Amino acid sequence: NYLYFILLKYTWCIPSAVYHNEPDVSLFDHLKTTASIASCLYLYRLHHPEETPSLKTQTFTLIGGDISGIQNYIFDVLTQQGKVAKRLRARSLYTQLVSEIAGHRIVRELNLPLCNLISAAGGNFYILAPNNQRTCDAIHELQQEFDNWLMENLGAELSISLALITLSGSDLKAFSA
Repeated sequence: NYLYFILLKYTWCIPSAVYHNEPDVSLFDHLKTTASIASCLYLYRLHHPEETPSLKTQTFTLIGGDISGIQNYIFDVLTQQGKVAKRLRARSLYTQLVSEIAGHRIVRELNLPLCNLISAAGGNFYILAPNNQRTCDAIHELQQEFDNWLMENLGAELSISLALITLSGSDLKAFSA
């Protein structure tokens, strides 16, 4: 994690592909994505030592998370009296933190490096994980954990929906096209 934050600090504004006319990806994002793919391939090989993955092998799992009920939760404060602007900002921050923490919780549960949390913004997050049974089982358990926590602490005003899709190397390659 130290290396992750050092790279973020010093490479976020360096273009990754200077040979392009208009580089559009930072060196940090390029390194983060590459490290994420490498960690998934490593963990996939640990669980499937007899198999040599090819571009067609469903090696990766893309985990998507979505926070539902954000608008109702944030704008519910308009019906209350006093200091509405502060409450709006506080609830907006709270929903962002719920999204970030849910993403970090999944990454930690799957023993993945922080770079595998591809994106976490706007009430959504995406995580690249290896395709194995442990990933599927952990996501189903975490979905129940998130539901219980949100019910106990927020009365289910917010909810987290998790979804999985398996990808191959050629599917990842198609993202760049």
